Amino acid sequence: MINRFRRQLVILIIGAGVFVPASLSALQRQTIPPARQNVKPPASPSPTPEPSPPVLDFQVIPDRDSVGAGDQIRVSVFVANKSSKEITNLNLKSSDGAFELVDVKLPEPLKPFGSLRETAYLKPASTANFGAHKLLFSLEYTWRANNTDFNSSQAATATVSIARRFEEEAKGFPGGTAAFLYLLLPIIPAILSYQLFEGRRKGEDWKLPSFGAEYVVPAFLVAVVVNLLVLLVLQYNTTLGYSHPLVFIVVVFISAVAGAVLPLYRWRQDLNFKKLWAFTDKETSKTYLRKALLVPGAPADYDLAKGTVDTDEWEGLVLKQPDGSTVLGAVLQVSYPYEATEPEWNYLTQKLVTQEGVVLNAERLVRMVEANQLNLAFDTRIHHAGQPLPEVVIIDEVKNWKRASGEASPLVIPSR
Repeated sequence: MINRFRRQLVILIIGAGVFVPASLSALQRQTIPPARQNVKPPASPSPTPEPSPPVLDFQVIPDRDSVGAGDQIRVSVFVANKSSKEITNLNLKSSDGAFELVDVKLPEPLKPFGSLRETAYLKPASTANFGAHKLLFSLEYTWRANNTDFNSSQAATATVSIARRFEEEAKGFPGGTAAFLYLLLPIIPAILSYQLFEGRRKGEDWKLPSFGAEYVVPAFLVAVVVNLLVLLVLQYNTTLGYSHPLVFIVVVFISAVAGAVLPLYRWRQDLNFKKLWAFTDKETSKTYLRKALLVPGAPADYDLAKGTVDTDEWEGLVLKQPDGSTVLGAVLQVSYPYEATEPEWNYLTQKLVTQEGVVLNAERLVRMVEANQLNLAFDTRIHHAGQPLPEVVIIDEVKNWKRASGEASPLVIPSR
């Protein structure tokens, strides 16, 4: 009896252990909301992939390492398309303001996996500094993907030096000579121009001037001052680029003009002086007296001399033209146009010209003669071959006159 009761109790316990968990699991399925149930969401659509730019091989190769100012350098441009996309609107640019791209036109389109090789030209700008320049080139292009055009660019670099003209030739000079000549360049034309026009001013024939050793030191000092002024006034960080043809011409022209200014100014002064004071064949006694007495540097003493031109004998008062050539003049008498009173005679001989012919007041004497307050007459005429001449001055006939003898004589003496 007891054993049967034990068996029933065990069966009851086992049954409860099975029924209760099953009942709880069913109850949970009924009370948990659908949002908290472990339900797998539906798969979302994959995003559209980003377009990738084409791969290009871009190279810029100059045909030489240096270029002279004002010259051009050839540049080879190589572009290889390493993608399956077509490339259009190819445009080559240089970001360095010291150089300018000339005659550059790239063909298009560039087919997939295709390549091109073109030639462009670089020209240095007039303001570019001498020396090495690191150039940056950019290749701009257009490509298409997913029915949309995209713009991209790729960079390449090249190094080009701007060399001064004759730089290679100057390397053959001894050390420092090229730099010294470069320093003297703006001064040498001025010196040569000065010699050329100064010689002509002095009556010399046209001849090729020379830069002698005596000019080296002063030219060097002037060159240093000129370059210092360029640095201070014009604010240049380098010397003038004489190798540029236009700059070279301007510098040489300005230097030559500067060198010619002084002799041309003197030449102009000489012409004005000659116009005022040179004796001519048309001189009257009044103009002759004015030029002889009032010319700057007029002598205090005169020489009445005899001489010859070839075999002809000439005698007269020796005078000088502004250019230094010799002319012969007459000795004059000055008197009142009427019989002078004693005070007038005293005034003439004590205030204007002594009885020995010493001129006391040349300007006053000339003014009174020109105002016809005093008269002029011959005291000693010019003689040719022993014969007196009516002229007050002889010029061309005595250009080659050679003095033989003479004595001191006044130019003008008073007479009652």
